[in-house]
Amino acid sequence: MNLKNRFINTFIFGIILGLATHMYRLTNWMLCEDSLNYLDTISPSWTISVGRYWLPKVEYIRGTYELSWLIGLMCIIFLALSSGIIAEMFKVDGTIRRLLLAWIVVCNPVVTSTFAYMYTADGYYFGFMLICLYAYLLDREDKKRFYIPATICFAVSMAFYQGFITAAIVLIFIRLILMLLDEKYKIKDVLYKGLGYLIPAGIGCGIYYIGLKIAWKITDHSLAAYMGLGEKPKQGLIRYWYELKECYIDFARVFLVRWKLTGYNVTNVIMFLIVAIIIITLITKRKLWKHPSRWLLVILLCGLLPVATHIFEFLSESVSYTTTIMDYGTMMVFLMPVVLIGQLELGDGSFSELIKIDYLKKHIFWVITAVLMLYISFNFTVIANKAYYNMFMANKNCETLVNRIETRMEMIDGYDSEMEVMMVGSCYQMPEYVTNAPMMSGVVSNIFITGENGYVNYMNKMLSTGYGKASLDKEKEIAQTDEYKEMGYWPSMSSVKIIDDVMVIKLSDNDEDLLYE
Repeated sequence: MNLKNRFINTFIFGIILGLATHMYRLTNWMLCEDSLNYLDTISPSWTISVGRYWLPKVEYIRGTYELSWLIGLMCIIFLALSSGIIAEMFKVDGTIRRLLLAWIVVCNPVVTSTFAYMYTADGYYFGFMLICLYAYLLDREDKKRFYIPATICFAVSMAFYQGFITAAIVLIFIRLILMLLDEKYKIKDVLYKGLGYLIPAGIGCGIYYIGLKIAWKITDHSLAAYMGLGEKPKQGLIRYWYELKECYIDFARVFLVRWKLTGYNVTNVIMFLIVAIIIITLITKRKLWKHPSRWLLVILLCGLLPVATHIFEFLSESVSYTTTIMDYGTMMVFLMPVVLIGQLELGDGSFSELIKIDYLKKHIFWVITAVLMLYISFNFTVIANKAYYNMFMANKNCETLVNRIETRMEMIDGYDSEMEVMMVGSCYQMPEYVTNAPMMSGVVSNIFITGENGYVNYMNKMLSTGYGKASLDKEKEIAQTDEYKEMGYWPSMSSVKIIDDVMVIKLSDNDEDLLYE
């Protein structure tokens, strides 16, 4: 099987499956609160301040618009290319295995979550493709020729999104596990391999940091206090022990959603059992049990996967993996059975073989693995479409609510489409995430607008108004008036009123106490 066939076949699978999974999102314009606040465009000040200084550059190509179809298609292409790169890295042959690899890479819940923030997704997944390319180039036998390109790929990928480092770590761990399970490689070969990844990554981090300093100097920005950035790590073994436990708990939450007995959770547990069976079978068949250092290192690498995928959480207590894109490294764990089962030499894994009775009897373990992973992958597609339906309904609910508020505002004497607005509270409802699926930030149902800026931006964008937001000092003054205190909460008739030339809408008592500080 040559590079052309392996890469192109996996790439084509990625394109087809990506379109089948994400077409709902690509053909519908859906907002989330972040896209409301940024009004389609990436916020250069924020992204540069958090170190993603290449992310705003994608707007030079496609403009400052959330072009759902174009951006989504570009993402699918980048992810499909990434799946082809990974297929070549691990020499994944067989129709089913390539299909599964592409399905997992392009359609997992992290991709669905990222598509909630479509205005940045193309930049993110270009960065992901580069981190996969870094891992592949340094895995080649002629890797010395590619040290410089791999280092550049690593540095530029970090400038798009630093969190994809965990995806590279998982790919490297899988490669090291494969080497440890192959007796033709010595332990020192495995160590040299790991070092061969580490040195270019270290240089890449240095290049990234220099570029970041230059970007800050040119744009007059500095490091933002976000997700532990700029925070000095707290000392003490107790703190690190706590964070270590959190890494394992958060890792488990991805595969055991809400700790319930569901099809999603059960199949994930079976997947891990299959990985364990494959590893034990390889150790037994190749008599690697005679070399404890090998299988102990395999156990160590597998045991460190939760830390590897949540390394930022371990290093900083302020990091939260509720931002789902940070969990892409965790999604790469789904690749393990697809990659490892190729070591058992059960045939090329084509669909034509699966319908042969003799093959089924001889290779029942491969058939079970293939069916399980096909179910898991198909469930990714189902989860994605449920998520997009929830997003669509959330947008409809917000549109209905804002139209009702706007209609009420226009009925009040003194109304002006460019007047200042004061929104108190919100109609935000606790989101009902997709049932039996990992938490996907940005994918919510019901009302998703939580803050004053979101409501004002939504009205200006969707209703062609030019409202301004009243200053906090002005809002505090209004809150002291008798007129304000007599107002009821939405949807009562007294919930909308003009006070001191400011349109006041009292939605709820959420955060109302802040007006009296």
